[in-house]
Amino acid sequence: MWAVIARTILRYRAVFVWLILAFTYFMYQQSDNVRLSYEMARLLPHDSETQLDYNYFVDKFGESDNLMLIGVDIDSFFVYQKFSKWQKFSESLKTIDGVNNVFSIVDAVDLKKNEKQKSLLNEIPENIEVLKHPIWEPTDLLFRKRKLQQEGGISNASKNSFLSFIRGNFFIPDPKLFWIKPSVKYLQRYLNKNDVDVIISTGPPHSMHLIAEKLHQKNDVKWLADFRDPWSDIYYNKDFKELSFVKNRNKKLEKSVLKKADCVLTVSNALKKEFSKYANRVEVVTNGFDDDFLEPSKVLLDEKFTISYI
Repeated sequence: MWAVIARTILRYRAVFVWLILAFTYFMYQQSDNVRLSYEMARLLPHDSETQLDYNYFVDKFGESDNLMLIGVDIDSFFVYQKFSKWQKFSESLKTIDGVNNVFSIVDAVDLKKNEKQKSLLNEIPENIEVLKHPIWEPTDLLFRKRKLQQEGGISNASKNSFLSFIRGNFFIPDPKLFWIKPSVKYLQRYLNKNDVDVIISTGPPHSMHLIAEKLHQKNDVKWLADFRDPWSDIYYNKDFKELSFVKNRNKKLEKSVLKKADCVLTVSNALKKEFSKYANRVEVVTNGFDDDFLEPSKVLLDEKFTISYI
């Protein structure tokens, strides 16, 4: 019997390997559903007055066996001096042995994308035509959990080293590479019917430059490539454990874009020096800020020492 089982496994080994991989991926997707229960055995009857009071408290405030709440009732809490003392007090709690985490109003910053307001659309001049085209990218599947946790960025780096390796070595230069072919086809139809003075691409994601490169090759239109970050030397590439051929591929794509673009924009003189090794023309436009979001307010200086960022 064991010989039959062994021969079956060896004969259909590829099927078994795929089944194991599929089962492993399925279990990984279910990892968010793992929970530990800290409930204790009930000692009091359901209709006990003490039990009813406890149930009311839990319904209203929640329950945690290892949580301590500290609160103050001060009208002038947000005055700089008092708020600063509260911040120092919160930091001092973190130094106590056994305290794993301290969450205070000082840290209560929750930034979320406003899907309804779309205020940036109001800044687009009325005579500007906005083109939209549906796209697909594999990170919708591979990094689904990361997106749900709002930890993601444009790099799609993951705490899972296997997923990071897949991202860095199978999606070159980035997961947006699946945008290239349909975008070139869509935009070429537009260019066939409309006159355009210049093509501007900005990255990362650097797949945008590859779209512009193909359009530039097919059309007699000037091309300006905007690099807000490096390409092959960007800081998060180390998280991808890139193989040597992947590193060479990224460098080759980067050099091609730099050489073929009529002008390259970047954000610092250091990057300008680096890009000038291959590009014909490089200009610097540094990062800035929108002063519409800076509300004038009275600055409260500390009594002893103040550090200002200008």
